[in-house]
Amino acid sequence: MRPIRLEMSAFGPYAGRTVVDFDKLGTSGIYLITGDTGAGKTTIFDGITYALYGEASGETRDSGMFRSQYAAPETPTEVRLTFLYRNKEYTVRRNPEYMRPRLRGEGFTTQKAEVELTLPGGKVVTKNNEVRDKIKEILGIDRSQFTQIAMIAQGDFLKLLLAGTKERQAIFRQIFETKYYQIFQEKLKKETADLDRECSDRKKSIKQYLSGIKCDENSPVFSEIMKAKEGQLPTDKAIELLDDMILEDKDAQEILTDRIGKTKDRLEILQGELQQAVQREVWNADLKKQKADYAEKEAESKTNYAEKEAEIKPRDGINAGAVVGIVIAAIVAGVLVFLKKEKFSIIPSGIAALVTIYDIINVSK
Repeated sequence: MRPIRLEMSAFGPYAGRTVVDFDKLGTSGIYLITGDTGAGKTTIFDGITYALYGEASGETRDSGMFRSQYAAPETPTEVRLTFLYRNKEYTVRRNPEYMRPRLRGEGFTTQKAEVELTLPGGKVVTKNNEVRDKIKEILGIDRSQFTQIAMIAQGDFLKLLLAGTKERQAIFRQIFETKYYQIFQEKLKKETADLDRECSDRKKSIKQYLSGIKCDENSPVFSEIMKAKEGQLPTDKAIELLDDMILEDKDAQEILTDRIGKTKDRLEILQGELQQAVQREVWNADLKKQKADYAEKEAESKTNYAEKEAEIKPRDGINAGAVVGIVIAAIVAGVLVFLKKEKFSIIPSGIAALVTIYDIINVSK
């Protein structure tokens, strides 16, 4: 920002209209204002600061003190500043509140504080808050920073030199417009903190999973796994070990799957053999029962035979020995058929035949 022209009317010790043409002092933008005490040096600073921000350059003066006590009642109190910023010209006019003669009649009335900011395109801003915000937007600094760096009065430069680090950072950040770099830096810090926190959480999770690993002592990676559990191995190395263990487990799983398949096949064979054995047991039990029944029937037949034999007598040429031979032959034939076919239905038939023969002999008596 470089001031071009400052006009002050009834402002401070200046009773009339005073013009400071900075262009006549050069265009470098650096000016040294000197003079005796009371010559009005500070008033020039106040005029520039008041035009821009509506306040004095110092802390001990306010806008109500700007009306010159030496001015004629009809002389208006106002400040007009024309300045150049980035090769664009701006003009701001501002007057404080003061008493002035009435335009009609006698007496005085209050002249309200007013401000006008003319932008390079010709647009005029008149609201005080809007002008203040616009000036801050154009220059990038507020009134306090402006008085410390752009216009330093009567040793105020020492305040900048003695200011704290944070305060100087804020001032220079506004001057050199490095706030975007600060925003970028703060964003990077936040993202770094978020990534660090996420990384820490993942490390904790990995450590928890590693602590739950079960490894056979005979495994070739057992010692390395123990180091991983104790946190003595990098995460990527621990992951490689887990991959090796997974491959090893897959091989073992394939072997166990094959063994399980063979065991199932063998189990099916044994179940078939067991069913056959159970069936044999059933058959053997049935056989034993039939043998017992046969023995009982045989004993009964022998008893009946002995009784009938005692009653048999040879008659009409029928020989008792022949009858006995026929009976014995029938019994032997029945036994042979039973042993060959493992069936016992022939035995009752033999006994029935024996009884029939016996009845024939008895009828022939």
